[in-house]
Amino acid sequence: MKSFVYLIVLIFAYVNVNGQQDYRFFTVTTQEKGLCYAESMIQAQYDTISESVLVSPSRTEYLVTAPSFDEIEETIEIMPERTEYKVIPAVYETIEETIVIQESYIYYKETKRSKKEAEDCLIDAGEQIEIAPPVRQWNQYEHENCKSKDWNDCTYFLLENMPIKYFNKDLRIDNCAPLAPEAITEEAKTVTITRKILVTPERVEEILVPAETKTVKRKVIKSEAVTSLKEVPTKYESVDKLILRKEGGEIMKMDVLCEDLVLSNLSTMQKILKEKGYMKGKIDKAVSDKLKAAMTNYQIDNGLPIGQFDYLTMNHLGIKF
Repeated sequence: MKSFVYLIVLIFAYVNVNGQQDYRFFTVTTQEKGLCYAESMIQAQYDTISESVLVSPSRTEYLVTAPSFDEIEETIEIMPERTEYKVIPAVYETIEETIVIQESYIYYKETKRSKKEAEDCLIDAGEQIEIAPPVRQWNQYEHENCKSKDWNDCTYFLLENMPIKYFNKDLRIDNCAPLAPEAITEEAKTVTITRKILVTPERVEEILVPAETKTVKRKVIKSEAVTSLKEVPTKYESVDKLILRKEGGEIMKMDVLCEDLVLSNLSTMQKILKEKGYMKGKIDKAVSDKLKAAMTNYQIDNGLPIGQFDYLTMNHLGIKF
């Protein structure tokens, strides 16, 4: 409803302002004896009345009363008693078994002396080896004190028996008796295997399975549905209606604040308009478009003359002079 009134006032203001060239918003037009005057636009005056509007006429309706139910619990059999046959699998046991893959045996290993022991066993032994047998041969000799210059005069040959010729060889022989061989026992070789043995064979058992039941909830009728006639009276609705009491748009000369009063009360006006939600932002103490728009909206919403800092608007804001 408030938005509707606001729209109508704006339409009237727009039409009248555009129709009168000498009308100005928030402008002092005349000043007489220290008082200032300006033209303001008077808003349309409305009365709100309430009237009843027919919504629906009287009628007869069929009234159906739904049936009522009780919820009960009961146990039902979902599967009868029966005999089942169950296969019981065979049972096996896992065991470990050791198998001999080679028997133990004894073998003999040559025993060797240490290097020092082997040196201690060696003794020195010489050996003569015949390299030439005994023979008779002619040997050449030279005469002692031979004065001849001819070599043949100074030499002579003599047949002699030559003895056996030997070669002496130095040897070292082992003088120690040989060591007895070492007996070594080779352990038996075995391997461990895992295998399963049957404990109980597979069998079939007869099992008696009891009946299966289930508890369910169900509804049982408590009272039947009932149909009856019902008289529905005429229905009215109260609505608010705007009745134009006095047309707006009239331009009137009103007492307004002079410029010095406007400037000295700017911060007070801005603060009150901001508290009432008509103005946002910082208080700048200037006659700005933002202040004029906030004042115009306040005047429209409260049915005040539009367009000036008039005394009627100031009193409505609570600013006294």
